[in-house]
Amino acid sequence: MYKFLQTVSHSETIICLTVPNDFSRIQKLAYEIQQIDKPFWVTEKTSEHYNYFSLESLCCLGNKKGLKKILAISDWPIDFFLLHKSTNYNKNNSVGHDCHIACTLLENNIYDESMDIAVNLFSALADAGIGREISVYFKLK
Repeated sequence: MYKFLQTVSHSETIICLTVPNDFSRIQKLAYEIQQIDKPFWVTEKTSEHYNYFSLESLCCLGNKKGLKKILAISDWPIDFFLLHKSTNYNKNNSVGHDCHIACTLLENNIYDESMDIAVNLFSALADAGIGREISVYFKLK
């Protein structure tokens, strides 16, 4: 992979990898306190997810492939809604759309306030293992 990246990029190329943050702290908590019945992110369909990544394992993979992490961020942690019976979209899928809209409004509001604040917040969430997805920005070593 490193040799391929060297041939199609230059020293300032930034690569962004985004993965689902499955087995996140919030998902595990929701399962432990029985707000969800099973780890719904684990699928029996082999065409969906072959691997699951944490921030640590994604950075480790990047490092082994000759990449250096420059930033990690998550998105808004929609899984917070799993912790409340009225907003638990896993138990009541009729609230899922409203949860998504709320997340979009909250996330956009944070970005509207300040891009620096947003990056700091979403970077801290990624470091804490919180957020529905994790994105890691890498450069060639």
